[in-house]
Amino acid sequence: MANSTLPKSTSHETFLGLYVKAEKRIAARHRRNSHPDLSKLSEDHISIDEHFDITDKFQQYFMELVSAQKRMNDSIAKGIEEALSQLKDVYCKIEADEREKHMMSSKLHNQSKQLQKVEAERNEEVERRLEAEEDRKAADKLFEEQRVQLSIVTKDLNRLKQVSDAATYREGKLKKELKDKKAETRELQYEVQAKETESTS
Repeated sequence: MANSTLPKSTSHETFLGLYVKAEKRIAARHRRNSHPDLSKLSEDHISIDEHFDITDKFQQYFMELVSAQKRMNDSIAKGIEEALSQLKDVYCKIEADEREKHMMSSKLHNQSKQLQKVEAERNEEVERRLEAEEDRKAADKLFEEQRVQLSIVTKDLNRLKQVSDAATYREGKLKKELKDKKAETRELQYEVQAKETESTS
């Protein structure tokens, strides 16, 4: 369009006027270059057909501009919708991880109580068995069985701790993803607001 730069706030009527004026200059320059005998004609010497042709070209250009703006807005809206959907998925993952972490914590607590109970029972049994020499072998056997049980419980506790640490790491990662998605959503919303402001200006 005639190498003119228009401000974003230019109204439709003013835009049309500037467009027509620019096209008139092009038409006048073309006539002067093509017909030297018409070189004295000003840019306002333009035929009705040329005027309507210019107007039609503007209407076509303006409709293409509106269509392009709509496609841009639709694309941005789709991006926001997808971002919100991803945010929802992240929230669901965080909630699931929180539930899993709570269950692991509860299980770890119960295992700890069980370990303390086993330890207390073992101490009582050992003391009771050691009081009598004849029961020393039975006490040693019970001690060995409880030692094996304690080792198993300790391994279970270590495994549960690893699962809990993994859940904590995953939670931190998901929270970071959530923060990034929020920032992306805000950026898309600002872009939509800016485009809407340009469209209504």
